[in-house]
Amino acid sequence: MQLRDYRKDKRLNLEDVANLAGITPGTVSRHENGRRKPDMDQIETYRKITGGAVTHEDWVKLHKKKPQ
Repeated sequence: MQLRDYRKDKRLNLEDVANLAGITPGTVSRHENGRRKPDMDQIETYRKITGGAVTHEDWVKLHKKKPQ
């Protein structure tokens, strides 16, 4: 599952996720859009926030679709 899909399903906005992750809403947005690749610590934080719904494999899929 992609982070944006999870966020929308749970009715969370960028600021909600950013506060939980300890980063800015802009960073969350860039991660979701594939404009910035989260590091392993950030991926683990997203995994914990989403209860395992968003995994490392989801980020790999996202970044294969979006050329950097």
